[in-house]
Amino acid sequence: MKKNQPLVSVFIPYYNDKDFLRDAIDAVMNQTYTNWELILFNHASTDGSRDIAHSYDDARIIHIDAKENLGAGSGYNLQISLKEMNGKYVKLLCADDMMKPDCLEVLVDYMEKHQDKDIVAADMEYVSETKEPLNTKWSKEIQKVDFVSDEKKTLLKFFKGYSHIAYPSTMVKLDALRSIDLDASLIMLFDVWLWVNLLISGKKIGFVNKCVVDYRISDNQLSSVANPRAVKIGFFELFMLLDSYYKIKDVDLIKYLVPSKYAKQLTKQDSDLIPFVLSCFFASIVKDDTIDFFKDQQNVREIFGNLKIYEIIQDKKLFEKINEKFGFGVKDFRSIYSCVYQEKSKSSFKQKVYNTPGIHLSWVGLLFLLFRKTYRFVLFPLQYRKNKKQKKSYTW
Repeated sequence: MKKNQPLVSVFIPYYNDKDFLRDAIDAVMNQTYTNWELILFNHASTDGSRDIAHSYDDARIIHIDAKENLGAGSGYNLQISLKEMNGKYVKLLCADDMMKPDCLEVLVDYMEKHQDKDIVAADMEYVSETKEPLNTKWSKEIQKVDFVSDEKKTLLKFFKGYSHIAYPSTMVKLDALRSIDLDASLIMLFDVWLWVNLLISGKKIGFVNKCVVDYRISDNQLSSVANPRAVKIGFFELFMLLDSYYKIKDVDLIKYLVPSKYAKQLTKQDSDLIPFVLSCFFASIVKDDTIDFFKDQQNVREIFGNLKIYEIIQDKKLFEKINEKFGFGVKDFRSIYSCVYQEKSKSSFKQKVYNTPGIHLSWVGLLFLLFRKTYRFVLFPLQYRKNKKQKKSYTW
């Protein structure tokens, strides 16, 4: 081991991963960078995965066993495991993925040369369940991946709905992870929630344009588009993710993120109006091709935004300030939540609604449309579904 190599805590949570866990552990053992500790979090596995984990005789391995499986994802696992970590950096990983031999070396080298950065993200290659190369990688399959981005641009892409950072190919400072209150309930969108909350809290991110992980594709993963549970989980967790943006107090940052007339009117003294500006924007994103937003999330965002506006206007004093600042009243709120945008459709009912300018629906009609469209809410870029063998995406 070279002198002054900082310790890296490699974090691998597992649950019934006996078919893949050994590959993940072996990849850690074979790293060119040797100053690491491996945190293996067993989420009450029942398939013999624990036996595989404990078959390794290496003092650098720390085992954590959950007494029961709580059905939670990486948020819960990481929250528990942080207490046992001793490294300067944390290497996040999944039990079915494998670090390339120089993964830790590459990421640590970047972080040591860029001491101001709290997060580094790299690329990863796709492999089959049997570890066969699929001749593609994260940056080719996922929209908006950019290895020269800065913090504001990165946050903006998340705000627009693009999950563009690969969780398994990231490294984070341990102090940065401990500085925020981790959400232990999230499963599918925990990684996006994590990046968003770190960036909002002022943490810095850097990028390495190199594949450092082999990312295994499996149809059985929860995050596969073939899994119907993903739709329901994603609907709920997107609400939790959107709620993160309400932690922003910086008016200039909101003006950068939100292209709306209300945002433009904000002054430095209007930080208390940020929740209203965000809510109106979420509730009334224009449905056309000129807005660069992930279209499959629009209906969820609208429902979320409407609920938030409703909560905000219950504060009479704040509502008076909103009305004075923006001229926004109850009538305007009704106009937002009852508005239906034009959209081409083969459905006669929907066609009648969307092609009639200014039409307003009853609550029954509104809910019918919202839920009819929402059940089709998907979590992945459409072009990523072109190959049915490549259905895994850890994030959306």
